Amino acid sequence: MEVSIRVYEGESLANLKKGAGHFTFTSAWNGNVSLAAHNRGTNAYFGQIHTLKNGDRITYTTPYGTRTYSVYYVGQIKETDFSRLGQTADNILTLIYMRPGCPGHAGVRTGAGGNIEV
Repeated sequence: MEVSIRVYEGESLANLKKGAGHFTFTSAWNGNVSLAAHNRGTNAYFGQIHTLKNGDRITYTTPYGTRTYSVYYVGQIKETDFSRLGQTADNILTLIYMRPGCPGHAGVRTGAGGNIEV
């Protein structure tokens, strides 16, 4: 899947209407970079993210540089579970989106330079 999404600082509804929102309490580059976006409706920037599989690659480009991450988790996350947004020593990209018909959120986690198991 070829998708290019602009990332905005903060996960406000205004930002999610324009692209993905960066959780401001997570790293912008090193460690756990966490992003949120809609996956349905007119602003479905993560619209096809549920089709990702373990081993798929995601390239993330910022003013700091470019990293390629490998997907190692796609699944359900409870609405109250913020543990996947915590700091990590490893470079991880965490993508959070709402899942239609299911309580809570769903998420994708990726590791830079290879797969990392949770």
